[in-house]
Amino acid sequence: MREILEKTKKIINERCANHVYDLAELVDLGFEKKDLLVPSSARLINDEYLIENEDKSKKIILCHTCHDPSGPFQNIPDIHKFSIEYYENEVKVDSVSDEFSK
Repeated sequence: MREILEKTKKIINERCANHVYDLAELVDLGFEKKDLLVPSSARLINDEYLIENEDKSKKIILCHTCHDPSGPFQNIPDIHKFSIEYYENEVKVDSVSDEFSK
């Protein structure tokens, strides 16, 4: 699971450096994607990716949100935020976050 965590961190780091938000590669690693629909939210994207080992003692949760900070008569780039949390026996043992504007 630690190997998947490190690969996930690398993917997010590369995506933010290149201002790309395509995370299809996570599904290839075994993540399950959930679209978290939030009614009347300003978020354009609110996705969660989850991977667990067989006995569910270890898991990685990646959240990707995007929102438009523009107001009336403004054109501000969308903000994409990523957070990765790694749990062992329901205890968070690692976390990292990154973001970019596009």
